[in-house]
Amino acid sequence: MKKVSFLIVLGFISVFPIAAHAMTLGDVLTQYEIYKKEAASSAAVLGASTTDGGKTTTAVKKSPFSNERGAVIVKGLMYSEKSPTIISKTIKRGMTDSNEVKKLQLFLISKGYLNADPTGKYGQQTIDALKRYQADKGIKGDGTLVGPATRAAISSDVVTISAEVQP
Repeated sequence: MKKVSFLIVLGFISVFPIAAHAMTLGDVLTQYEIYKKEAASSAAVLGASTTDGGKTTTAVKKSPFSNERGAVIVKGLMYSEKSPTIISKTIKRGMTDSNEVKKLQLFLISKGYLNADPTGKYGQQTIDALKRYQADKGIKGDGTLVGPATRAAISSDVVTISAEVQP
């Protein structure tokens, strides 16, 4: 009897598949943590050698996320929002515990502008990273505000990145 019940349930599941659950910001943050752990456990990359007073030193740093991994994070953000508009509200310096700030931080990390964890706190590291992003995009800004022009640039990048990544 148990075998028959198992086969019936298995047949039911194969005929009526369980709907896949939608990706959330939490899922994207989990993927980020996986990538971060993998990057931390990978071999260090040698940097530039410098000579100081006859002593040569070589800078060693961990390699950043690959472009592909950054693109996966951005595509995950797009899926979690069901739109390339991953940042839908104005974000200002000083905001804390904000999912909008976490999404901004994940975006900046994926693009190589921010080297910090997505905390949801809009502090100096996020300001500096956003300022560099805005400058690269030709947006007049000091990194303290994510307004319409910056949101539009981010959305444009999300569309471009997600088109490059195949499922």
